[in-house]
Amino acid sequence: MPIPFNGDFMTVNVREKISFFENISTEHKAKESGSKTTQKAVVADQDKQTTVRKVRRSARGWFDTFRIQYCHDSSTTYIVKRGADISDALQEKIEKTEKVSISSRIRSNKTHRKTETRYKRITRGFVIRHGRLMKPYIHQGKIEYYDTGIRKSCLKALLAHIEVTDIAQTKVFHVIGRRRKENATFYLFPGHAGSKRIRMIHLGPAIARGSVGKVHRVWDINKNKIRVIKKSYREDAENVLQQSTSIDFESKLLKKINPRGKAVGLQRAPFIVFRMNSKSESYVGLLTPRYDSDLGSALSNVDNSGKGNNEKVTFTPEQIVHGATQLFRGVRRLNELEIINADIKSSNILIKIIEGNKYLVHIGDFDQAVEITEDYFETEQFYSDPSGGSSIDSLSYHSQVWIERTAQAITEHQKALAMTSSDRKAEARRLRTEKAPPEIIKIYRSDSRSLSKRLGLLKGSFRQQTLDIHTRSAAHIVYQMLNSQLNRDIDDVDFDQLSEKYENDDSLSPAEKKSAENLIALCRRCLTEIQEPPLHVTTKNLYQPIGLTCEDCLDWVNEAAT
Repeated sequence: MPIPFNGDFMTVNVREKISFFENISTEHKAKESGSKTTQKAVVADQDKQTTVRKVRRSARGWFDTFRIQYCHDSSTTYIVKRGADISDALQEKIEKTEKVSISSRIRSNKTHRKTETRYKRITRGFVIRHGRLMKPYIHQGKIEYYDTGIRKSCLKALLAHIEVTDIAQTKVFHVIGRRRKENATFYLFPGHAGSKRIRMIHLGPAIARGSVGKVHRVWDINKNKIRVIKKSYREDAENVLQQSTSIDFESKLLKKINPRGKAVGLQRAPFIVFRMNSKSESYVGLLTPRYDSDLGSALSNVDNSGKGNNEKVTFTPEQIVHGATQLFRGVRRLNELEIINADIKSSNILIKIIEGNKYLVHIGDFDQAVEITEDYFETEQFYSDPSGGSSIDSLSYHSQVWIERTAQAITEHQKALAMTSSDRKAEARRLRTEKAPPEIIKIYRSDSRSLSKRLGLLKGSFRQQTLDIHTRSAAHIVYQMLNSQLNRDIDDVDFDQLSEKYENDDSLSPAEKKSAENLIALCRRCLTEIQEPPLHVTTKNLYQPIGLTCEDCLDWVNEAAT
């Protein structure tokens, strides 16, 4: 039974609107069939708007008695008898309703067009396998396919939602994915601080694990490129908010070392640093360029699954010269900025095939690097771990002991220099009573002027050791490239065996053999045995440098190239 009118018009809400339209359509059907039965429809909440639109279209065709005005963005509908006198106030309401309805449809069409345009742009070149979108990309000179794990309808739904969302919602895709039975992970976050533009990242499989986090291959949807994300393990929420995690520190260093990717031999600063902080987990991530592999994986005899490595790389002398040039230019940049990275090892050397069958060789993983400033000598880390972190394939045992004992001597001099003259004498008497080493007692018996002079010499010696650490680490990487084998201990190298290998290789030309011999001579010179450090470092027994700078090494490499 139709809902009665109050005068010539009426307003109804959504639920009444459905009932009204269904009543008039049912009555019309009953007249045609002669049946007096009426039917009632139970409409779910999520289908209300769809039902209203369908019934409205059919009712409009059957009855010319009513003029229906419906606002898509409101629950109010105006139903007016045709020919009735409409007041100015009601006419104004109806016109306003029509304008809102039209603008809503225009907005919807515009969003649809933008979604379709964006979908076509970011999926250009994609292929569909097993119903899933896959992006082709070049990896180690071969075409591979990145599996997104989603269908195109699901990606369109995500893009449509983002078009009407002003603020990034991290877990929006989980809702969309559940509805469409998709299993994928997307990260949505602002492109930069204060930006409303949403950056979309599709999280792919983990390809490596480190001491501070995992590395995932990802699809950067905005740029339509395959990149990687270095994602930390679960962090303390307070550290994430205060940006004091190790990955935050690494990001700041990279922005200083290589902000725009123009520095040779060094990893580029991350495109984006994002952080997630929720009740379940808190972590920080870096979106960085993608490389084909790291040197450790390229030279290993086995792959990650423990089977034989079918992708093991054997470098030619020309490729090694090109890589060595990048390495020494990279460590020269670190020396200029007074940044020590004592963890330059094969697994932290990132490589990628470029034009001319050459390799891009970059030093990466700066989460344990430290910046040597005057303030650094006052920190607790300087006393406990002055090199910032290292391993036996990047730092020799004697080099590690030298740098630790030099740091202890600097700390003792700084402690004595902070005391007054009378306090130093009292401390010297106490140490003499406790039978402390004479080198320590001498520090507290010195005056401020002598302490300042010796402190300057010790700091200079410490900085010289960091330069030699970089030079020796780079030379050890070159040695492994020459040997085509991993070498886990920088103190365990055999140059005679390496020279014999190249002498007996008949596949090499005389020029290539000469180039290899020059590189071997450079490694032999850089990796000389470090003298055993004394128990207590003083200005009389300071560290003796290897006497070879990065500039000397670059000249040596250039000579090997010619």
